[in-house]
Amino acid sequence: MPKFEFALSSAEAIREAGIVVTSDFAEALSTIEENATIDEGDFLRIGVRGFPPAQLQCVGLRERGNGWAPMWKPHGRAA
Repeated sequence: MPKFEFALSSAEAIREAGIVVTSDFAEALSTIEENATIDEGDFLRIGVRGFPPAQLQCVGLRERGNGWAPMWKPHGRAA
């Protein structure tokens, strides 16, 4: 299974970083959303070793089930 490396940050600093081992990108993103505190304006870099990471920005939160889920927008340019 792929190892997705990620870093979650605000404008000032990285708040959380690590590795998520899942079968695909969508599952990795979902796992991070369920286990990290994400606020509007936060940035997420996520990818697998050897490829440029996806760079996302949380542009808002929407109600989902029993909590809130971030709404992501691509941020920056791909390499």
